[in-house]
Formats: sequence, structure tokens, C-alpha cells
Amino acid sequence: MRRSLVLACCVPLLAVAQSRGAAVPPAPPATPQQLPERVTTKDVAAFLAATRPGFAKCAEEQQRADPTKHGALTLTWWVNPDGHAYTVTTQDTKLTQTTTYFHCAIVLVREWEWPKARQTSAPLRHTFRF
Repeated sequence: MRRSLVLACCVPLLAVAQSRGAAVPPAPPATPQQLPERVTTKDVAAFLAATRPGFAKCAEEQQRADPTKHGALTLTWWVNPDGHAYTVTTQDTKLTQTTTYFHCAIVLVREWEWPKARQTSAPLRHTFRF
């Protein structure tokens, strides 16, 4: 009884403290056994949903730089167990070095905080249209 009273009392206070910007201790780090095996396509879907405005800005920058360039760009990348993307590549040689969109998209992929995992991801691939 007393324990439930304490929890009932403190949970609303924690919510009020959080709403006022009070520091709340972070969750303890996951143990290796709790980490997923590797980054998955579900994580890529979350990345795409969260960065949609960033890719829209990339497309706008491309249109300002050269309105004649448009198309689809397929990027392939890997994610280290520490959650950092590396080796972002493309086979689309016509759209690479000369497009603003290409450089902007690479920055978005590399700077995203991917989930930590036990192993390096399999190659992740997505086609971006601009």
C-alpha cells in the first residue's frame, strides 16, 4: 500500500519536472545482450520518416543550383555497431559529383544517429527521388 502511494505521488511530480525542463537522468545504457543484432530496414524507414524535411531541403538546393538536374539517386551505406554510418556510395555516376543533392543526401545519412547494434549492418540501400 505504501509503495503504491509513493509511486502515485511521485509520477506526476516527475512529469511536471520534465515539462519545466528539469534534468531527468538518462536510461541506463543497454547491455550487449539487449542490443539488436544489426540495423534493419525498419530503422531505415524511421530514418526516412524523420529526415523527410532534410531531403526536401536537399531537393530545393538542387533546384536552385541547377533546375535541369533531377532524377533518382540510389545510395548504399553500412552502419557500424556504434551507430555511425560509413562508406556511403552510389552506382549512379551521372548524378554524383556534380549534384548538390548527392552531397546533401550523403551528409544526412552520415550524420543520422543510427541505433547501436551488436554487428555491422548488412548493406542498406534506398532510392531518393528529386
